[in-house]
Amino acid sequence: MSILSPSPIIIITQGVAAWNHWRHLQPPETKAPELREALLIRATLPRIDLSQVDSCISNFSGANLFEADLTQAVFYTANLSQAKLDQARLDGVDMREANLRQASLFRVQAQQTNFAMADLNSCTLREATFTDSNFCKASLADVDGCMVQMNSCNLSHTDLQNSLFYTADLRQTNLRQANLKAANFCEANLTQAILEDIQGYSTNFARAILDRAIMTGAVLTGANLTMANLHLTVLNQANLSHAHLQNAILTGTSLVNATLCKAQLQNSQLNLANCRTTVFSEANLENVNFQDANLSGANLTKANLNGACLVDANLSYANLSGVDLRQTDLTGADLSHAILTGTQLPANSKWKTEMRQVATLNAA
Repeated sequence: MSILSPSPIIIITQGVAAWNHWRHLQPPETKAPELREALLIRATLPRIDLSQVDSCISNFSGANLFEADLTQAVFYTANLSQAKLDQARLDGVDMREANLRQASLFRVQAQQTNFAMADLNSCTLREATFTDSNFCKASLADVDGCMVQMNSCNLSHTDLQNSLFYTADLRQTNLRQANLKAANFCEANLTQAILEDIQGYSTNFARAILDRAIMTGAVLTGANLTMANLHLTVLNQANLSHAHLQNAILTGTSLVNATLCKAQLQNSQLNLANCRTTVFSEANLENVNFQDANLSGANLTKANLNGACLVDANLSYANLSGVDLRQTDLTGADLSHAILTGTQLPANSKWKTEMRQVATLNAA
């Protein structure tokens, strides 16, 4: 006479010790148990072994899953809101469309975990490690991700507004078309990250590392990039109007067709930068280093270039209307066909003569 296997839901209600012991006794070829649609609200299950368990549509809201092993488990559309998952193992877990609102994932380990379209609003992700994980179209608004490691993860099309990622590791992360409005990435490492077409209105990137990041078409109006490292970053067609870039490193950065109207760039390094047809109208460029930069066709109308270095810069066809260049170093700069209407020229007689010739050519 065959003996019926006990129901997994009955065993799990007997406690973690009973569940883990039962799983340990299962032969290796035994299929993992199912907890589909299980109601385990506020269950106390620390250090439980839920590896490979099918928990689709289950309800673990408010449950204590501290240091639980969820390796390769399936929590598709499950409810884990306010659950405690601190230091849990989440490698290979299917969390697609799961509800993790206000859950705590402090110091979790998650490799190749799928959070696509999951609700992680107001979650705690502090010091967690996510490697090659998928958060595509997930909601992470108001998340606390301080010191989180998410390098090489897919965060495209995510909602990260008002989130906190102070000192986070986001190297080579895909954030394409993500909503970063008012998020805090202060001192975060975004080296070689993809941030194309992001919404970064009033986002804080102060002292962040954005070295070689791709930020084409990014909307960064009013963003704080003070002292940020944007070395070799691609910001073509980006909108940086009213942005703060004081003391930023933009050496070799590409800003082709970008808009920096009324941006603050005092003391920044833009040497070797490609600023072709970039709009700097009314921007504060005081003491900026533009040495060897390409500013051909750039709009610098009424910009503050006091103390700026434009040594060997290409300013051909640039619009310098209303600009005071008396304290600007233009040694070796190319001003052919530049627009100098109302421009105040350097005191150096050589430059006055050459600029008058440029102005004459423009008038002709």
